[in-house]
Amino acid sequence: MRTIPALPALLLAACAHADGDTPIADATVAEALETTQDPTPATDWLIDDIAHMAAEGGKWVASNEAYMTENEPFEAYAMEWKAGLSPATMTGRLYGVKDGEPTGDFWRFRQYWHPGKAKAVLEQFGAGGAVGVGTSWPIEGGFESIQTFYRGGAPARETGHRSNNPDEDIHITESFNIVDGEWKSNRIYMWKRVSD
Repeated sequence: MRTIPALPALLLAACAHADGDTPIADATVAEALETTQDPTPATDWLIDDIAHMAAEGGKWVASNEAYMTENEPFEAYAMEWKAGLSPATMTGRLYGVKDGEPTGDFWRFRQYWHPGKAKAVLEQFGAGGAVGVGTSWPIEGGFESIQTFYRGGAPARETGHRSNNPDEDIHITESFNIVDGEWKSNRIYMWKRVSD
């Protein structure tokens, strides 16, 4: 699927009526087919970030002490990244740490360069069927991303992330809720590399 990321959307488009009754929205088909005139090779910033995140086993841990509650009893979160089939793809997972033990996965990720759209794509898949899809781009000292999250029975919501790597073993992320185009800071985590 990494080599043809739009394949599921293209298959749906070819089916015209995926559930037998409801036509697929033209906008969805158009977005799936939207490409640049000439496929574009992956950018260095993405290749470098993937190499950085996946290096030395790709495991990162961040304290959650500032955000712990009765409903969020995790003292830390951990994420693990693995380089993919090309230098411009990786997969990852995020899980909690409670009483020193890992929980099950909360999120699974795919990040890759889409040569037809000339964009870095970030996808998340979560418990309960939640899906987040968006793009990333470089900013000074790191990169930024915007994703739209979908969950059955709930309105779609937009979130943003800013990430930077002040050194080889530190990765800082700040999450944002995006409301009417305004970025409202949510949480900040300092991730530390944990070598296997």
